[in-house]
Amino acid sequence: MRSIGLLVILVAACGAKEEAEAYKAKSQAAEAKIYLHRLSNNLKSSFNQNSAFPVGKVGPSPAQPCCKNAGGTCAVSADWGKDPVWVSVDFDPFDPHRFQYTYQSDGKTVVATAIGDLDCDGTTITYKLEMGVGNAGEPTAVFTDAKVSDD
Repeated sequence: MRSIGLLVILVAACGAKEEAEAYKAKSQAAEAKIYLHRLSNNLKSSFNQNSAFPVGKVGPSPAQPCCKNAGGTCAVSADWGKDPVWVSVDFDPFDPHRFQYTYQSDGKTVVATAIGDLDCDGTTITYKLEMGVGNAGEPTAVFTDAKVSDD
């Protein structure tokens, strides 16, 4: 009877660990969504003022994947403020982060991505923001949740 009780405790502990890992991954992935939504808001404001998105191409930034750093995170860096494209879209992560970001625009459309390997196992996930101009001339945004790819 004692071994059955121990087995129940072990099974429950394993389930709790899996739930904790899933929660951790979900909370880490929230970073990409938050930053891409912030970028979208910045771009909508810019479009409303200039009737175009800032033109340019940059990234991935930072150049080195975050998993190459201690703790699998990229530090806050002043480099974001030195790149004219990132400055033009008013974007820089203000906290340590786990994703690299890209931006590309011809003025009429935008594609921005957040690319990360949250558990540093060589499998990256990519979140995408695509923007354009709607029928009434307003900026539109479409977010695509994580797409998994092996590096």
